[in-house]
Amino acid sequence: MNVESAIGKVINTKFTLEKDYSKITNNLNWTYTDVLYSFQGLYVIGLNIFYEDEFVCCGKQIKPKKHANNRQIVYSHKYIKENYHEFDKLNKLPELLKFIDVYSDLGNIIPIWPGGNSHRGMSQCYDIPDIYFNKKEIKEYASYFYNNFLSDKNFFLDDVLSGEFSKFEIGDYLRFSKEDYIKFLNHIVRIIKMRSEQLKQYI
Repeated sequence: MNVESAIGKVINTKFTLEKDYSKITNNLNWTYTDVLYSFQGLYVIGLNIFYEDEFVCCGKQIKPKKHANNRQIVYSHKYIKENYHEFDKLNKLPELLKFIDVYSDLGNIIPIWPGGNSHRGMSQCYDIPDIYFNKKEIKEYASYFYNNFLSDKNFFLDDVLSGEFSKFEIGDYLRFSKEDYIKFLNHIVRIIKMRSEQLKQYI
């Protein structure tokens, strides 16, 4: 699969990972599930880094500098779908392509509390779990859920809940250098692969 097809597939396909893995996650006693690392937020942060002349941060929002609608935000599936083919530098980034390679693996699915996936999507964290699960208003709840509520400790999220990126807030990600972004993508790929391998024992 060429680069254009790889990026286009993940942008244009409506993935249903939670449904695809429902038989396995039911066996894991995960009543509610969510995708661990979604593509959209990571891609938008990459655009902010690799195309700094084309985008601007307005608080926690990333906006295109030149757009007919001055209220347009980049964190929009419609915007990305219509414009992704213009961002060749990011689309060809090897580390981003490695993330796409593991995106649909079992290791990219987690248990979540009821309503947690919707709340996370509205929390201005670009859907990044390292931010969301460590937000002040969520951290205690998330820690209790994963360490006490779940009877089987089979979620393997230590590197998200207390790993090297767990102290970062959204502003830190918006100020990432290219090297920081690549390091974070490698962190993501490592976690997904590790979780996929560790979860095999429960399948």
